[in-house]
Amino acid sequence: MQTEAKITTLLKNESSNIEYLNTFIENISDCMSKMVDDKNFLFDALDDEGLCNIIIDDYQRNCLDRSLTNIYPKPERLKTNLSVPQLAMLCRMLNELKPNILDINADIDLHRFIKSNFETKNSSEKGISIDNFRQDFSKPNPNSAHFWEKHLQTMIAYVIKIKKA
Repeated sequence: MQTEAKITTLLKNESSNIEYLNTFIENISDCMSKMVDDKNFLFDALDDEGLCNIIIDDYQRNCLDRSLTNIYPKPERLKTNLSVPQLAMLCRMLNELKPNILDINADIDLHRFIKSNFETKNSSEKGISIDNFRQDFSKPNPNSAHFWEKHLQTMIAYVIKIKKA
């Protein structure tokens, strides 16, 4: 069955999960063969992708204690050597440039993106706290301003050097 091959490929490293899925697929196959005898419309309506989605949904519901991170690993966050206040101020400066260079509907969209995709030098395993980031984004602190003043001067010097070349 093509669906079984797709799922087996996704879960090839987790033998207990494969055993569960094989048993589940056998049960579905038995049920579907019985349904085919009685109701052809249900069988015709379910293609391989639909069946695959049903199997994966059931797997997720019944195996909540197991993680799918081995199948669909979360992308690694970009590790920075910035503090949360420094990263927040950088994002604020980029967000306030006119014309807009960031196409976002609301600041919270940016905050969630940063939390999902960036790590700071002191962020926990859970990542950056949206509350801390939002607070630092809304009220940049003087230490961050001093940090960025120094680095922006370096960036401007680089731009001038490139323009002269």
